[in-house]
Amino acid sequence: MNFLSMNVYINAWLDCSHPFISIHNKFDDDVLLHFNEDKVNQLFESGDLCIDDFQNTDSDHQLTVIAELLAIQSNERIKIQLAELQGGLKRRAPKAVTKFPNQIAIQTTKTSKQIIPISTLQAAAP
Repeated sequence: MNFLSMNVYINAWLDCSHPFISIHNKFDDDVLLHFNEDKVNQLFESGDLCIDDFQNTDSDHQLTVIAELLAIQSNERIKIQLAELQGGLKRRAPKAVTKFPNQIAIQTTKTSKQIIPISTLQAAAP
């Protein structure tokens, strides 16, 4: 028997006016996952879940359902975090780039340094 299936259980109320699915710790009843009515309806409509998933009492099958529910929740959290990151990138103002019309270059020789306008260097280039 798998450690996960021995320590958690599914609480699914599907045939009621406000269906929900939750996964709880068996020992302290902490909620590890909770899907509200909207999310449950979305999962059934998309085919990610079906009623038969919750009617099978085989522990291996229940473990598969638990793993799928946890994966769905993780996927949703990742989507939310990515959307927040992308929103933050879009809101950030671009850095201003200042162009100087009379840019200069420093020309160094062994004996001296000379400051010359870049336009002079470009004109002298072959």
